[in-house]
This record gives sequence, structure tokens and C-alpha cells, in this order.
Amino acid sequence: MRTGIVLFLALLGNPAFAATLNSPSAKLVDVKATVAKASAGDTVVIPTGIVTWNGTLSVNKSLILRGQGPTLTIINRPTTITQTNEFITIDPSSDVPVRVTGIGFNNKNFGQNYNRLPCISVAGTTTELTQIRVDHCSFKGGVSTVEWFNWAYGVVDQRWRARNIPTGW
Repeated sequence: MRTGIVLFLALLGNPAFAATLNSPSAKLVDVKATVAKASAGDTVVIPTGIVTWNGTLSVNKSLILRGQGPTLTIINRPTTITQTNEFITIDPSSDVPVRVTGIGFNNKNFGQNYNRLPCISVAGTTTELTQIRVDHCSFKGGVSTVEWFNWAYGVVDQRWRARNIPTGW
């Protein structure tokens, strides 16, 4: 009987049970709603699109946020800059895996001068974070692209070349 219980509990923690949720669009309101619906361990897929985000997406649970590639899912900062915070904040209340992948961030400074204009901030505010990964994204403009605060550690793994950015970026 104990073996059956242990096997059942092991299956519950299996990532095979994680869901993939597709955001209806790359617009911030749709991505926020999809992230809100996601359970810990799920993948939220942002579709192809070039959009402007005038706000911040907060990620406070374990999940994968995946675009279609840095030349296909592109998030722009508004012109003139009215949104001076990051596009994405990662600040879960426990040390859980969070991944951001396959997104192009256009953080271009449109004639305005800011000391800090990150695309992503990782803030180990309530706990030490050691499982954060940002990979296969592109970053254009800004003073800092990924900022780490407090007790936050992880990997930024960029193997993508900026020359692949589409025209008009």
C-alpha cells in the first residue's frame, strides 16, 4: 500500500502534468490574464506579434513564459515613454523555477533619459531565488536589460545574434 501512495504522490509532482496555456494575443492584458490562470509549473505561450506594453507583467509563481522567438514575439516600450518600469518582474514568494524565453524586448530610449530602464527585474524580496533562467531573448536599448535585486541568482543565456532583428525595430 505504501508503494502505491508514494507512486501516486510522485506522479502528482511530475512535470508531465503541467499544462500549456496559449495567450490569445501578445497584448499585455491577454498575457496577464493567461498568467493568472496558470498553475505553478505551467507554460504560458505568447503568440507571434509586435506589441507595445504600457505596464508590467508580474510573475510570482513557477512557470515558463515562452514567446515564439525573439524576431516573432516582440514587446515594445511606448513612445513617448510613459511606462518607466520593467516589462516583467519575477518575484515569487519561494525559490521556484521561472523561465523567460523566446521574446524580443525593444527597450529603446526614445529621446528620454532614464538611469534605470530594465526589461526584466528579478527580485528575491521575500526569499532567495536560485532557479531563474532568461534565454533565447533579444534586448534592444535601455541601460540595463535584466536586473537582479536582493538574493536573486540565475542564468541569462543569450545565444541569439542581434543582427537577426527585423527591419523597423
